[in-house]
Parts: sequence; C-alpha cells; structure tokens
Amino acid sequence: MASAVDVEAAPKKNSKTKTVNSKAVSDLEAENQALRQQLAAAKQRELEFIKKGATGTAPAGTANAGAPSAETAAAPNEAQATELAQNDDDQKADLGEVVVKAKPKLAKLHEVAQSVSVVSGTELNRELSRDLGDITRRASNVQFNQNNTRGASLSVRGLGKRSFTETQDPSVGVTVDGVPYALTQLANFSFYDVEAVEVTRGPRGTEGGLAASSGKVNVTSKLPTFAPTAELSAAYGQRESLVLQGALGGTVIDNFLAWRGSLIVDKARGFYENEYDRNYTLYNRDRLSGRAQLLFTPTSNLTARFIADFEPKQPQLQNGLTFFHDQPFRFADGSLTDRNGTSAYSKLNGYFSHSNQFALTDTTSPGAISAVGSRAAAGQYFANRGFAYNDYIGGEQRGTVWFDQNKGQTVNNQGAAALIDWEVGNHVLSSRTGVREYRFDAHNDEGTPFDISVDGGGGVKYNQWTQEFKIVNKPGGFLDYKAGVIGLWTKDNVDSKAGWGADAGAWFATNGQYNALYRNAGANRGAGVAILKDLLQDARTFESTEIRTQSGALYGESDLHFTDNFTLTAGVRATHEDRTSRNFKNIARNGVGGAFNPESVRNVATGGFNSDTAQSFTVDVDGDGVPDKNPDGSNKTVTNTFYGSTTNYGKLNAAQTAVVAGDAVANSAEQTALADSLAARYFGGSSYAALTSAQKTMVANAKTLRASQIGRLNQTVEDNYRDVLYTAQLTPSYKINEDLTTYLSWQYGEKSGSIAPVNGLSFTVKPEETHALELGFKSFWLDKSVVLNVDAFVMDIKNYQQAVQVVDQFQTEVNLAPGGSGLTAYATTQGNVGRVRVHGVELDSVINTIPDLSIRFNGAYNVAEYLDYKNAPKPDELGYLTGDYVDMTGQYLPGASKWNFNVGAEYSKPIFESKYIAHTSFNTNYQTEFNNSDTLSAYGWVGDRARTDAAIGVGTRDKHWDLSLIGKNIFNDRNHEIGWNSYGPDPYPRWFGIQLSGKI
Repeated sequence: MASAVDVEAAPKKNSKTKTVNSKAVSDLEAENQALRQQLAAAKQRELEFIKKGATGTAPAGTANAGAPSAETAAAPNEAQATELAQNDDDQKADLGEVVVKAKPKLAKLHEVAQSVSVVSGTELNRELSRDLGDITRRASNVQFNQNNTRGASLSVRGLGKRSFTETQDPSVGVTVDGVPYALTQLANFSFYDVEAVEVTRGPRGTEGGLAASSGKVNVTSKLPTFAPTAELSAAYGQRESLVLQGALGGTVIDNFLAWRGSLIVDKARGFYENEYDRNYTLYNRDRLSGRAQLLFTPTSNLTARFIADFEPKQPQLQNGLTFFHDQPFRFADGSLTDRNGTSAYSKLNGYFSHSNQFALTDTTSPGAISAVGSRAAAGQYFANRGFAYNDYIGGEQRGTVWFDQNKGQTVNNQGAAALIDWEVGNHVLSSRTGVREYRFDAHNDEGTPFDISVDGGGGVKYNQWTQEFKIVNKPGGFLDYKAGVIGLWTKDNVDSKAGWGADAGAWFATNGQYNALYRNAGANRGAGVAILKDLLQDARTFESTEIRTQSGALYGESDLHFTDNFTLTAGVRATHEDRTSRNFKNIARNGVGGAFNPESVRNVATGGFNSDTAQSFTVDVDGDGVPDKNPDGSNKTVTNTFYGSTTNYGKLNAAQTAVVAGDAVANSAEQTALADSLAARYFGGSSYAALTSAQKTMVANAKTLRASQIGRLNQTVEDNYRDVLYTAQLTPSYKINEDLTTYLSWQYGEKSGSIAPVNGLSFTVKPEETHALELGFKSFWLDKSVVLNVDAFVMDIKNYQQAVQVVDQFQTEVNLAPGGSGLTAYATTQGNVGRVRVHGVELDSVINTIPDLSIRFNGAYNVAEYLDYKNAPKPDELGYLTGDYVDMTGQYLPGASKWNFNVGAEYSKPIFESKYIAHTSFNTNYQTEFNNSDTLSAYGWVGDRARTDAAIGVGTRDKHWDLSLIGKNIFNDRNHEIGWNSYGPDPYPRWFGIQLSGKI
C-alpha cells in the first residue's frame, strides 16, 4: 500500500546516506532556503486545517481509533500535508541530512478495530487506474461486477452482486468527498485527482453517512491548498486512447480562500468492432469530467469546503457486447432444448422441432422428417442479406459483433457539496450537504443486422439530496464519542422501453406461428408474409417506475478507554425508511400492426377487436400442473369457438375457463369496422366474418405473437414501504504493545426492504438482517518496516436480497394461446433468499524491508454460500424439469471466488547523481473460479483468472516530469463463462500506452 510518505530522520551511518562536502551543502541549502520557508508556512496552515477536521471524510477506520487521531477527519489531508513536507525534505535528502522512507497509509490504520484496505491515489496513478474495476483489484475481498454504466455493482466478501435495480439500496455503500451515494451507478465513472480510497468490510452505519449491510468504499479527492498547484498528465495508447488529467490551484486570498480545479478527458475506441458499421466499437470510452473546489478558512476554528463536479452527456456503446454460439441440442433427459423453434439456430440454420421430433434440411438422420427449410431459406426477410447463422455465432473468432442499432447509451452525472466544520470548545460541529443528479439512457439491439429490436432498453433519471449534522468531541479522555443525524431524499424514475421493426414478426414467431403464417399457409402465404412484416413494425411499449425515498437516521458511537491499552467501542443507529413506488405500462405507439392488438390487457384498452376463431388449450385433467399427453407424446388439447357456442373444451383451468366465459362479448361498431378492414387489407375479404377458418387461424396466431411481445399492460399501481431499521456494533480492542493490537468486533445491520412491481402487481422485498463477527490483529514487524493485518470473519444474513425469478402468470397464459410456446414464463425481479452465510480470513500487508522497494500483499479466503435457497430459478440446462423452481441450498453465491489475492510492488532508484528517479511497478489480481450466472448455471463458471497491470518509467527527482510506459492486463487474461447460448467477453483486453506527467 505504498502511498503518501512520512519523513523519518535517519543517522548518517545509514547505507543510503549520501556524503557531500560542506561547500556543496552550503550552496544547495542557500538555493533552497526560500522554498523551505514557503513550504513550512504552507505545511503549518495545512496542519491547522487538519486539526479542525475540515475534510469531513474521515477514513473508515478512524471511527474506532483510541489515539488522539481517532476523529481527526483528515487523514487524507494529513497525507497531503506530508507530501508538502516531502518536497522540502527531498531537498534535504540530496544533502545527506535525512533519509526519506516511505510509510504506507495502511500503517495509519494500526489501531483501527475493523477490516480495512486502503489504496492511495499515487498507486492508482502509476498504472493509470481510474475506475471501480481498477480500484477493487487493489483491495482484498472486494469485487467490481462488470456491466454497463447502469448495471454494474460492487460486492464485498461475495455479497452485493446485482444489476439493473433501483428499487433497493446497494449492499456496498460508496461515499465520495463526504457525500454518500444511495445509487452505486453514481460512482461508475472515471476517478481522477484521488487522494485515497478505503474499503471497509462488514455492516456499517454507526459512524455516520448512509448505512451499508456489507461494506463501504470511501473515495477522497485531493484538497485545495494554499500552496500553488499545477499538475498535468497525458496518456496515449492502443485503440486511439487518450487520457488527459490535470489540476490547478492555490491561494486566492491569503489565509482565507484557496481553490483547486481538476479534470479528466478519457477517450478510446473499444476493442470489439461492429461488423455492420465499423465506425462503431464496443465499450468505447467517451468521458469528460471536471471538478472545482473552494476552501474557506475565515477564522482559526471555522473551515468550509465547497465542491461542484460535472460530467456532460456522452455516448458510449456498452450494450450488446455478446457472442452467440450453439446451445445444447438436448437436455440431460434426452428431450429437445428447442421444442418450439424459438432459437436463433431454428430461425437461421434450417431446422425446427415438431411433435417432439427434430427436422433438418438434411433428412438422412434416422427418424427425421422432411423440413421445409429455415426462415432464411424460405426467403422470409432474412434471405439475400449476406448474413447467415455462421455469422451470428462467429463473433468470437472475428472479435466483432454484428448489429444495426448503434445508439448505445448516454449518461451524465453531476453534483455539488458543502462541507463545513466549526470548532467550538472541546467539540467539532460538522455539516455535510450534498446534491446529485444522474441520467442514463440506453438503446439496445438483439445482435443481428436485421430490423428486429429498435429503441429497446432502459432509462434512469435520478436525483438525490443528503444533509448530515455531526458532533464530535476532541479525543483524549476516558470517553470519545460522535453523534449525528442524516436525512436522505431521492427521486428515481426508471423507464423501460421496447420497440420493433419490420423483421420482428418473423424473428419472434414460434415455430407453430411461423408454420401457420408462412410455411403451411398455402394460398394465403402472401397474406402471411404481409402480416409478419406489419405485425410489430414501428410498435413501441413504455413502462415507467417511479421510486421516491425519504430516509432519516440518528446514530452515535463512543470509545470507552478503560485503560491505556483497552478500549471498548459501541455504536447504534436507527433509520426510518419511507419508500413509495408507482408503476405503469402502456403501448406508446401501435405502429403498422395495431389492428392485431387484443381488445384490452388488464383493463388497459388497446384498440383491438375480439377474435372470432378457435383457440386450443392444453388439458390438465388430474390437476398435477403437467399437461396430459396424447399417445404420440404431444400435449392433449381442447378447442373452444368464440362468439357463442363452445365445443369440446372439457376440463379447462381457471384462466382458460375465463377466456371461454368471455367469448360472448360482442364487438362494438368500431371494433367490427377494424376487423373488416384487417380482412380486406390482408385477405381481400368483404368482412372479417367472411374469412375462412384457416384465415381466422392465421389472425389468431398473429394476435398471439403480437401479444407475446407487447406483454402485460397495466394502469398505475402504487405501493408504499415503511420500516425502522437498526445498526449496531460492539468492539473491544486491546493494544498488547506498540506493535500489536487485537480486536473482536460484533456488528449487526439491517438493509431496507422495498417494493418491486412485478408484472404490474405489487411485490414486497423483505428487509435483510446481517449478524457479523470479526476477530483480527494489526501488527508491525522489523522496526515497522512490515505491516501485517489479519482478520477472521463470519457473516450470517437472513432474507438476503438478490435477483430472483418468479412465475410470470400473464406471459404464461399468453404462451398457452394458439401457436404459443406452451412454456411457463418467468420474470426476474429483486427478492429474498432465505439465508446466506460467508466466512473466511483476510490479510493486508506491506513490506518495506528492502531499500527502494515496497511490496503490498493482500489476500482472502472466502466461502459465500446459500444456507436456504429452495426457490431458486431453474438454470437453462434444467429447463426440462417440471417444477417451477430448484433447490440451490449449499451452492456458492454468484460472483464469489473462494480465493483472491492482490500482489503489488514498486521499485524506484535514484540515477544520474540522484537527479532522476527510475521506477517500475506492477499489480496482479488473482481470483479462483466463480459462477457469474444469477441462476448458477453450469455454463456460468468463469475459470481462475489473473490480471496484471505494470508500469516502467523515469522522471526528475523534483517530480517536474515523468515518462512512463504503462500496460494493463499485460498477459491478456480474458477468461469468461461459456453461457448456455451466449456470453459477454471481457471488454478490456491487453492495452499498452505512454504517459507523460509533470507538475510545477
């Protein structure tokens, strides 16, 4: 964890002491006298600032420290002040008066009674690390779960992996410059001008900020100083990468007002190209962000810091990076995996399944039946486009994708904060005010160059306001304490949109629907072609969910110093949550095929008409949930005829009986006119009633196909969630000697439940309860040149919140309609798992025993498993099972590796009479295999992987300039899951670039 340095005097007999004659010493000291005076004055001002805790962003560890620095909220600021001292003492080092010895920030957390990792901004900069992925690869037992800007998440100890949900709190909290983020997406951008990042593990909240059930990530930016600041770096590398970072600052009014401005420009082509249009690449970067800070020190006991940052809307193509491949042909029980012709293979490669048989254009296989051919061979929209199934699945070999929608996603992120500290007597009163605004808009494609999915995807409009007041006593007596109150208000509008083009009807048709409308249409084939083209063209649906949250909390934490060596830390927090949700879904645009709408869906009128044709239903006479079978193995069906008589419908289930009972509803004059116009347009009929039975069957299949894509609709559904949640900790710690501190910590945390509308109906997610126990020690060795921190932990979580699947009753009914898939449908939502447990051992260490070399070694053994998960969704390979769910009790959580290690080192050596510094560094993150699938599919395993970043360079000793060669993922480790029929590759393969940096 080499980072900001402390200066330690060393005797001249030290092997690193440089001897110079007295004249040289005198000359050099004279040249630097003025600079030392300026630095001393600046340092004194910074240290006064530190005493008042002006940053307001205390390291996570300071909450439990028993030393006077326990509530000095400016350890990052202290590091900055010591950097000023370092500049001064570097001059002295050249004179042979002192030796500068790097002391890692990890050493500052020696008496912090909890598991904490710290990464300095210096470490991040040296290998051009600038996002959450880079940060988490330098801290043990924390992982960034890659996705697009909206869907990525953080997990600690295997807990917290999720995607695309704004209806509940993150398990891992993020705080940036004193402002807590209630949405992880706010931090999924390029970080720059960073002083330090700290990762705290376990339930948090009694020390202030927002509560977090699994851990916190605290990011601190470099602060304004009264010393002049001018820094700039420029990196250029492969794939037209350009990264510019800069900072300016200094005094505006002596001893009263200082400023700092910083920015980053981060642009690059993605590694993967779009075959359809090579002007576009996947996972390109197009980011621009700036931050301005003002520091006021109007009196000796009052400081105020104001921050504003802005990232304008920029387009990035981070959706659709998916490589497709053949899915298995049969399940383990021998049944077909695609019984209804819905796979891309069925649509593009010339086979379809029927009556539990398999057909190929090559009929030499025993038992195969003659096939009409694929949709491509039949000429239905996909022919003569220069695209075939081998193109569809060949992306991995080409390193390309192939789709026609290149709109990608656009995001912007901005906010402001006011951090005020007032020293009154023996206390510091603090105020933290923050506002954030985040916008996200995505446009997705299905992965082909055909006109199928248009303008699909999600959008987010998020606003957040936080206000926190805190009181902290000056430490030093028997009782040290802090207490405060925090309020949070958020408004989050989450939009989901879907749109279709002219090829969508043919693409999404099941094999039965395609047969009815094209293959077996006979004389009506021309009408079927027109119906398939018009059915979904230009249709759009829109769903919106609004989540409003009001949260208020009271918290307090105290350190009881019973002896100089024994301290008991106790804390409690009570949080009141009030969350309201509103959801609706409608048809935003009917498009060309609006005449095929149903009459209504869940009381939402769609402008369609009631059909006048036969429908078939599967029969389940014995009520065991499994359709009865005919002698040939096919599902037994019964038929009813709309408008009047019903025949042969026997024993239907409740949903089917409701359909039959409603058949007598007559069409209005407008609906009749609509039906007649449809008959005239596609069949040339005088009226709908005059159509033949075969033609009405085609209409019924078309209506079912359109209904399956539009899905359920619903009027506005509202729900509310209110709760009082508690967080607590009790931590005795004992300082055995100056080099060894031990602690035993019990932590309890509750994570708020939520309401998550599912299929237009309210669905409540229960609150999560976590009990955590941690035993650890912090130690120095070999005259403090080795820092070694180790802890063992266990966390037991009840009602663990994660993505789950529930039966989609509406879509299942659609699937049972004529030509439908006949399969049970599921919807993914946030829900609860009965019980989860994680346990393991964590290690953080730094070794500075070898001159000029600093080594960091972090590691964790972590077992994260389900103790009660009987309602797990079926993974794809178990789709043949008749039950709705499977039991995954005893399985590891998705995204959780059993072993992970981080090894980093930096070696620097003065050269050319110590005027220059040559340096090299690397960081390797290794993790054992883990399952990346939320359903824990056997095809979701990612093998052991290691990612190494490295740098080598040379610069001046005074840091006026530095030139480095930087490599990221230099061994090109791109391990990924296989996936049932597709997977997402690593978006960031090997990269090399050159960075020139300097400051004055």
